[in-house]
Amino acid sequence: LDVAIASGFESHESYTRAFQKLFGYTPSEYRQRASQALIIKKAKFDQGYLENLHQNLLLEPRIYTSSAKVLVGTKIEVIGIESEQTNIAEKLPALWESFMPRLPEIKHKVEGTCYGIITIEENSESQQKLFYMSCIEVSQLSSIPDSMVSITLPAQQYAEFTHRGQVNTDHFNQTISYIYSSWLLGSNMKHTYGPDVETYGPEFNYQSDDSIVYYAVPIESM
Repeated sequence: LDVAIASGFESHESYTRAFQKLFGYTPSEYRQRASQALIIKKAKFDQGYLENLHQNLLLEPRIYTSSAKVLVGTKIEVIGIESEQTNIAEKLPALWESFMPRLPEIKHKVEGTCYGIITIEENSESQQKLFYMSCIEVSQLSSIPDSMVSITLPAQQYAEFTHRGQVNTDHFNQTISYIYSSWLLGSNMKHTYGPDVETYGPEFNYQSDDSIVYYAVPIESM
């Protein structure tokens, strides 16, 4: 009730309804999931952020429904960009460098496109943490190479954003911040809390400023 009144609501009930409409959880349900990073911190609107919006990012996404996919790859636990202790820039290049040479080990793979899958799930200590998976789609799942895992993405509606430029830069982090702190909050959609999907297709070139990567968030109507 104190939080509701401090936030400008006249009652606990009206605050709860507004909170649930925006985030998909009641305040008490959200508090129980406190270790799960459901809200990204607000983007810092500095010169670099504004330059990225105008030069590197298409501000309106492509809304589409994807068919189910089975993916095989390597997964690690990471600390996301919403934390000042983020280790993504340190861990992901090494993950991809170790994964790509092992592509020939994966049977029935769909050539031409790789994916980065971002999930929130329990780690070995039963804590809700962020995981990143470098992977490729397979047409059928048979044997899985050592130290790799599989994941099945269900048929899902996505909002897919186009980012131009390298991914190991602050600009890519700013693109993700824009999606969560600007576009998503201003749309009539909400995140399903399913996996986010990075798509690395023929237009991707790791060291080129003209490289294109697609970042998609799973959405549903509010």
